[in-house]
Amino acid sequence: MLATGCWILQYLPVSLATHPLALAVVGFIVGFIGTLVGVGGGFFMVPYFLMVAGLSKLTSVGTSLAIIVLNAVSGSVRWGFQRRIDYRIGIAFALATIPATWLGREAAVRIHSNAFKIAFAAVVALAGMYLAKPVSPAADGRRFRWFRHGIRREFTDAFGIRHGYDVNMMFGVAASVAIGFLAALFGVGGGFLHVPMMIVLYGMPAHVAVATSQFVLAITASAAAVGYALLIPPAIDGTALLWCGGGAVLGAQAGAALAPRVAAVWLRLLLAAILGIVALGMLAGGLGWLPPAAAR
Repeated sequence: MLATGCWILQYLPVSLATHPLALAVVGFIVGFIGTLVGVGGGFFMVPYFLMVAGLSKLTSVGTSLAIIVLNAVSGSVRWGFQRRIDYRIGIAFALATIPATWLGREAAVRIHSNAFKIAFAAVVALAGMYLAKPVSPAADGRRFRWFRHGIRREFTDAFGIRHGYDVNMMFGVAASVAIGFLAALFGVGGGFLHVPMMIVLYGMPAHVAVATSQFVLAITASAAAVGYALLIPPAIDGTALLWCGGGAVLGAQAGAALAPRVAAVWLRLLLAAILGIVALGMLAGGLGWLPPAAAR
């Protein structure tokens, strides 16, 4: 069914795929889901721009990153009011991603489009598979004891819920450097890796991980988007940024508003399912099973 859906999308007229209304709807969906599960939405926007809208690889990545900035800032404002962002962890991780975003952009310039799609699918699939694996909290605690030995974090959110966990900052910062590279290479912001790391390795509550990831995304994506904007010509599509970005801002507010009503386990499974579907679609494109959209 997935292959059929992707095949149908390939034959949508590019003029329809890039119509302002279509872009706004895509942006709203991306903003809503992205904020709900703590990712920037690039996992959906890059395939859409590249395989449906017919944008080039670099423009798909750069435009996705620019929209992620709007999405993440919008979501972070809402999460901030809910007091679920761990700013100490978020700032440290975000700063670590910045230098690597420029290396990621240079890698994106040089990688072949089909290899890009296959690598994109592999990274996304790995994150989705681990999130989908059921593991008991006790087993997690024993298995990841080393990752949870470090700075103690305790705070109460706006709903009166007390949160407490331990974070190995050295590993988190080192991992964030790698995440910054992958974020700029694939145009995904990095939340799809930060959220699993925070939840699985550190045992952070899902809502705190999602909120903190959105904050990190705003900074990481900003640094990466600047790198693509400085290419000659700039690798950002203004029309897609305007309409898709506007929809993402509205969708982010809706996602953050709904998130407190969704159980943490469902957030984890929802993210895993979305990542799996997108990985299959990109793999099919990279292997040539789907015809490319008409480039523009």
